[in-house]
Amino acid sequence: MFKQVSFCLVAVAVLCAGAGSMAQEAAQAGAGARQRTRAARISTAEVPMPLLDSVVTLTAEQKDKLKPIYEKYATEVKALAPAGARKAGEPTDPTVRQKRTELQRTTATQIEAVLTPDQLKKLKQATPQITAARSAGLPLPVLVDLKLTEEQRKQIADIVKGVADQLKGMPADERKARSKDLQREGRTKVEAMLTAEQKEVITKFQKSRRRGGPAAPKP
Repeated sequence: MFKQVSFCLVAVAVLCAGAGSMAQEAAQAGAGARQRTRAARISTAEVPMPLLDSVVTLTAEQKDKLKPIYEKYATEVKALAPAGARKAGEPTDPTVRQKRTELQRTTATQIEAVLTPDQLKKLKQATPQITAARSAGLPLPVLVDLKLTEEQRKQIADIVKGVADQLKGMPADERKARSKDLQREGRTKVEAMLTAEQKEVITKFQKSRRRGGPAAPKP
């Protein structure tokens, strides 16, 4: 069920030791770790409006203001997709990655400008759980429909942290070799804790995507 969905794990810093080639390798690993850390932090732009509404309780006026912002974001993300298309294992075009980052930053600023200080506080408090859910492979467009219990949310956070902790401190080569297996184990654990109804929600969403459904959630 979680096929083609990968964990976005919290990266760990690589200790720089030695000199020459060792220092160079450490610097490269550190740069990769910083990049993965940024990727793991969810942007407000990536929080679907129904999910945002469930967290902060949007007013009708706010929804009217946010709808065109989300629609514009979805359109521009879709436009970037062909340019960033790549074969499995190939790195993302840095230019496309930068454009996507800038788009997320701009859109997040626009969305947050519509929210009240109290709503922004609620969103900030909910962000770790939303990030954990995405990291665990749960599609955010249907996260509200999953109706996760508090215990499930805690379990998901623990699973994500557990995978990150296992990778923590591993040498770069070992981390690279074991990351996929650990991610697979994590996905299996998350899937096992979901109810049949929750699994069906995700299955329907994934089937819709494969049939050419919208790449981003509609507001």
